[in-house]
Amino acid sequence: MVFVVPILFPIQIFAIQHNIFVSQENSIIGDLISYPMEIDSAIPVSRKDTLVARNQKESTEKKQDEVANCSMKEHLKKFYREYCNAILIDSVYFSDRADSLVAKHCTKEFYEKVKDEFITGVGYDFMTADYGITNESFDKISIVELDSSSYKVQYQTEGVDVSMKPIIVTAKFIVKLKGSLIEDVVRIEE
Repeated sequence: MVFVVPILFPIQIFAIQHNIFVSQENSIIGDLISYPMEIDSAIPVSRKDTLVARNQKESTEKKQDEVANCSMKEHLKKFYREYCNAILIDSVYFSDRADSLVAKHCTKEFYEKVKDEFITGVGYDFMTADYGITNESFDKISIVELDSSSYKVQYQTEGVDVSMKPIIVTAKFIVKLKGSLIEDVVRIEE
């Protein structure tokens, strides 16, 4: 005997709690509530796979749209804000939070280079060309497009002179992109 079972499954509860789906006709909730099944059976595996695949595709498309909808300058500014917060919140140069940000926003090769430096090197901060970054840096951060795959980033941050006295330094570096991913960060020496 087949019934329509109006029971909320964990995936439905998750969808409701996180406002993942908007309309019932295109939602996982609508699909599950109206999908006929036997009382003692779960959602058929092929049906679950279809729902999971659709959710992953929508999530990927949403991320791509977010990058496309904002300018690359805004995308870089957002990345550096998140990177700064990850470092300051965790009080560690390359915390799990910073690691996941770098993995998400950088090419695989550049990520491996950054991670290798953290594990075996002296702690060179590739993401800021070793200038470091603070929340105050964002008051006057400047990101200028040099060409479609290179951006000059400039801001003021704390540093030290040769006698180890605190000074304000101007951080200047070029962020090279491959698509929307960071491929390299090169310090501008003057």
